[in-house]
Amino acid sequence: MFIDGMGRTSSGDPCGQWANTTHYNSHWKISSDKGYVRFQNRSTGRYLDSNGQTSNGAVVAQRSGRSDLAQRWTIVSVGGTAPTPPPGPTPTPKPGPTPTPKPTPTSGGGSGGTKYISSTIVVKSGQTYDGGNQTIIAQGMGDGSQSESQKPIFKLESGANLRNVIIGKPGCDGVHCYGNNNVTNVRWVDVGEDALTVKGGDSANAGTINVDGGYANYADDKVFQVNAPCTLRISNFSADTMGKLVRQNGGKTWKMTVYLTNVTLNNVKEAVFRTDSSSSRVYYRNLKVTNFKGSKGWWYGRDSQASPY
Repeated sequence: MFIDGMGRTSSGDPCGQWANTTHYNSHWKISSDKGYVRFQNRSTGRYLDSNGQTSNGAVVAQRSGRSDLAQRWTIVSVGGTAPTPPPGPTPTPKPGPTPTPKPTPTSGGGSGGTKYISSTIVVKSGQTYDGGNQTIIAQGMGDGSQSESQKPIFKLESGANLRNVIIGKPGCDGVHCYGNNNVTNVRWVDVGEDALTVKGGDSANAGTINVDGGYANYADDKVFQVNAPCTLRISNFSADTMGKLVRQNGGKTWKMTVYLTNVTLNNVKEAVFRTDSSSSRVYYRNLKVTNFKGSKGWWYGRDSQASPY
């Protein structure tokens, strides 16, 4: 596991540990500081900070740069040899001509950093929005509560794809998918109304929605809301603190199929998958659930509709 900034952008937010090292949240820049080293997160730009606490088990946070001891660390070898010395000072490069900045591509572009939006980003059919691991912060689109009047951060038309994006707080109404969409390495720091909703209605067929990689945290109710018949495939994904991972629209009897592969869940209050349809099915492989609190089981009383594969 690697120390991970979790995509959180507020000073004082805690760090966590994560297995996926392909995103910038787990990348840290090491610099020398008075015989010690400092760790700066590539995604948030903030520094690893002990908060001045000295007790075992104290939370390590990330904060804006400051000069006190809370951000100075020593690298120690675990093999019994002498500690690794901190890196020497980085030579100051000679100034050169200032390059002309390039315009940000409409497809997302970027390499980390933060992008502020005030309206939904629409990804057209056949296009892919690659956020380059940017953190997207919505302004004036919702407060991240359970209000259904909030706007989505992204709208994926049928056949559109989304990848390498961190959706920061407030999560508003997350991502709306209209059919046959691939959602890859998308991270929801603090889920709003829902993280992702499959749209289309009872008579539509949303095809296959693939969610591969990423994570979602702090969903008061659902992570994935499904409002149209589809196959939902969730792979290499983790979520922490939620009511339900997947919810088929309440009272609907149409069939949907869910595949959960290499999925890790923690702090589940109600169910992994809840449906009111006797024809829907869920198949799972390498599913790990900890701190489950639901009274009706992982499948909300429909155990016969769930099976490993």
